[in-house]
Amino acid sequence: MTISAGPDLCYARGDTGPITIRFKDDGSNFDFTGWTSIVLTVDSLENPTDALTNIVEFTGTFDADRESGLVAFRPPDQPTSDTLTPASGLFYDVQAIDSAAEKVTLLKGGSFEIVQDITKA
Repeated sequence: MTISAGPDLCYARGDTGPITIRFKDDGSNFDFTGWTSIVLTVDSLENPTDALTNIVEFTGTFDADRESGLVAFRPPDQPTSDTLTPASGLFYDVQAIDSAAEKVTLLKGGSFEIVQDITKA
């Protein structure tokens, strides 16, 4: 799989549900069999040189059926999520460790927005 431009994503501050992405390769669901970890990192810069401008990480969980291509990216815990400042014009990428223990960037280039939740219950 080569690096693809990611879809634009939006996350409501304080939400606890995952952002779910289905990865495809040549039109077929991507097979994550043997892959060990995956993370979606949000940054204020499109091409940061270090992690100092990272805003938040969403830890990914592969679907039980690794051949489905589905990954659920969970937001940080509630107290951390509540401290995020609504912002637009952010960037993200998705990196994973593949079955050969190599770090692979799967998505890069989509925009990311953190919005303020309205419902407070």
